[in-house]
Amino acid sequence: MNPLWARIVAVGTFVSLGLIGIVPALAADFAGTWRTQHVLLGDEVVLVLHLRVVNQSGADLVNATVRVDDPVVPGFQDHPSLEGLAVPAGESLGLSGDMIVARSVYDSWQAGGQPSVHIEYMDALGNPVSQAIELVPEP
Repeated sequence: MNPLWARIVAVGTFVSLGLIGIVPALAADFAGTWRTQHVLLGDEVVLVLHLRVVNQSGADLVNATVRVDDPVVPGFQDHPSLEGLAVPAGESLGLSGDMIVARSVYDSWQAGGQPSVHIEYMDALGNPVSQAIELVPEP
């Protein structure tokens, strides 16, 4: 079975001064933390993926999309995405969703790897932009 978001819930947007203190070492426009919860193991792993994404770009984003990339087949986008997000500059957005991933993917995350996540939006000139979100494990 391909990895799959079963549901995605936007938890909320708020100023997160504590998280901003964690990620300034990352030079990315978008950074944040991740963690998993409610893990059921087998050949495939069912889990809830929690993300906290900080907009460090200096620009207010409207109608942005966050996607979790398939780590097995780069460029393959079988995951439903969360669309229509507003992320003001300097603020963060909490997201969580159920996923099914291959056991090898989960094992790589536990060994120091991380989910591959990116954000898509239109820049001030109306050009499409897709940027990776640099993530670190939640402390």
